[in-house]
Amino acid sequence: MQYNTYMPSNNMVMGRNIPQPGGNTPHIAIRKPPPIRTIYAQKTTKNKSFLDMYHYLKSIGIKNCEFMLTLIDPDLDGIDPYDPNLNAYYKQKIVRECLCNYWYFIREVIRLPSSGAKPMMYKLTRGNLALNFCQCLNLNVFYEAPRQQGKTVSSAIRYLYVYNFGTTNSKMAFLHKNMDGAKDNLQTVKDIRDLLPPYLIMKEKFFPDGRSDKGKNNTNEILNPFNNNNIKVFASATNKARAASLLRGKSLPVTIVI
Repeated sequence: MQYNTYMPSNNMVMGRNIPQPGGNTPHIAIRKPPPIRTIYAQKTTKNKSFLDMYHYLKSIGIKNCEFMLTLIDPDLDGIDPYDPNLNAYYKQKIVRECLCNYWYFIREVIRLPSSGAKPMMYKLTRGNLALNFCQCLNLNVFYEAPRQQGKTVSSAIRYLYVYNFGTTNSKMAFLHKNMDGAKDNLQTVKDIRDLLPPYLIMKEKFFPDGRSDKGKNNTNEILNPFNNNNIKVFASATNKARAASLLRGKSLPVTIVI
């Protein structure tokens, strides 16, 4: 199934004065609306949890039940981002799709560490579906679920996406009640990042003269050399005085408290 949507143009002008042929009286020319852009629902995905969620929402009468299957570039249908024989053309397409489509990133690209087994695909549930939907709309949410249901992992994936694709030149803070917890959460982001296909990891930038830029990659901080995004960890304040000064004067478009 396809979604048909109009994509407005920044330079679209609905009317302008154009001299009328054979006279000086101007008339208004109405420019045609921009072409319809087709958004696809990728029902051939190998991520069964996304298909199951689509069928569940459809069965209970939800009309907008396909958004988690969104695919902007139909050429990527059936393309494995981890195919070692993938050419540069398709790698560029996948990068572009990730930049524009968070649902594609979590559905097709993300792999999660699994003890004693190969990395697994992201599993969509009703809880993290709501979380991801609200995060895509930049809504503040309080996500409560039983233990070991992937709350921290789902949040880490979102901020990995923001770090690699969602913004540029931004500083982010990971906050926790203690420093070890903050470091563990950053390590979770790094572990998931390192399971991405090599062309999406963005951990080291190479220059034509042979130089490379590795940004920063330690237990307290990471810096993306491609987009200059930065994540640092902080422990919670131990008293009111420290709470008043913690992060004071810092411009932080993203602050994560896990």
